[in-house]
Amino acid sequence: MMSLKNSCLKCIAKNPHTSLKANVSVIPFPHLRRSILRSISISSAWVDDLLPLPFFQGCGVRVISFSGCSRLSPTFLLATLESIGNDLLGLDLSSYFALTDDLLRQILQFCPGLRYINVMDCRKLTDISIESFISLGTSLRHVDIGGCGSLTRSGVTRLVEGHPGMKQFVGLGLSGVPGLSEELLQLVSQRTGKLHRLALGYYEGKTAPLIDCLRMNSDTLVSLELHWSRSVTDDVALALTGEAGTFPRLRFLNLQGSKAMSADGMAAIIKLHPRTETFSCEWDSWQILEWRALCGLPRKFQTEALAIREEVGAGTLMSDKEVSEDATPLMRNMGPGLAHLVCRFGNPDGNALPLMRDYCSKQGFSLLLD
Repeated sequence: MMSLKNSCLKCIAKNPHTSLKANVSVIPFPHLRRSILRSISISSAWVDDLLPLPFFQGCGVRVISFSGCSRLSPTFLLATLESIGNDLLGLDLSSYFALTDDLLRQILQFCPGLRYINVMDCRKLTDISIESFISLGTSLRHVDIGGCGSLTRSGVTRLVEGHPGMKQFVGLGLSGVPGLSEELLQLVSQRTGKLHRLALGYYEGKTAPLIDCLRMNSDTLVSLELHWSRSVTDDVALALTGEAGTFPRLRFLNLQGSKAMSADGMAAIIKLHPRTETFSCEWDSWQILEWRALCGLPRKFQTEALAIREEVGAGTLMSDKEVSEDATPLMRNMGPGLAHLVCRFGNPDGNALPLMRDYCSKQGFSLLLD
């Protein structure tokens, strides 16, 4: 039965516009409807009227992605979110180029319980949206505004300084935003302290404020993105590896394009965060989305929100003694140590890279290293 279900979902993901012609709103099982929504989100296949609005009602969906869905109209997007209601916790609108300040304000009004929102590369958003985040997104605990080039330096600073829940934030995406400076990193250090995810790609300021910001969140960081940052030198590698037990939860590390870090620095990071045992490290974009939406929530709430028993067999999970109380299902399934390292187009040392690739392969984690 499970293999048949998976085959059907794969068929829907590959051909959603022909597979969903039937009246799918009569499907009585909420978990199956959630799986269909997941499959469509993964394939970025959303268009108007792909699913009837009653399909979303009562299905208990907590996370949904409309990333890159340029054929989806704002009108249908709003109608869909209104049908889902207050249950939604995570929303991915990255590269949804129709997103405007007014549309974002309406979304936040329809979804007052949102904890995670990704508007990365939504270039029409201005500082007006920052005020919407502050006044309407009081439940938010994870925001990604990376690549939103129409924001200003003062607007980005206003978000970090003025959001009422910033002290409780578990995720912050600031890659490539205007004003990604030493002063902004100092402000992030002052206003945060338990981030699970931090994205600071394209940072070109001094290295010391970057290191201070990382150390401030060292106990909780799971995902760190420092891609194309000229300030990522071997000093950053030393900060990531300098003390026993440093960054104990780190699982994802993106150093793509960080050419200022040597192969020795990269190797030091790998050796300090080894896979102590070979776990299944397979995940997809949807699992990452779920983690971003739910990180920081108590495990009991995560289990209820995602109905995790439907998705993950009990045999794949670590024992309670091996995992902290607030660990997400994704982390529990991966186990300790780095699981994903990206340093593509990094240091060009041809002799060191094959050795590092072989080392990572033996340790059992994914590596993109060219």
